[in-house]
Amino acid sequence: MDDEGRIVIATYPDRAKIRNARRDNRVSVLVMSPGWTDPWVQVDGEAEVLDLPEALGAVGRLLPGHLRRTALTGTNYVRP
Repeated sequence: MDDEGRIVIATYPDRAKIRNARRDNRVSVLVMSPGWTDPWVQVDGEAEVLDLPEALGAVGRLLPGHLRRTALTGTNYVRP
């Protein structure tokens, strides 16, 4: 999560979730526990897809240094 409480997801630009979020910004994020009957949460909202280099400015501080350098190779970030 970023400083404003938004969920931040890092993924590659050619993934279906990025193409879908660009086409229709209504998204759902599901976080499940390991066990079948354990708690889970679903968050529905609107996504904003950030491309590099803007993405690093927005969420780069959330990444450890080695991941920040790796992200320069072409990662997208989705902020629901």
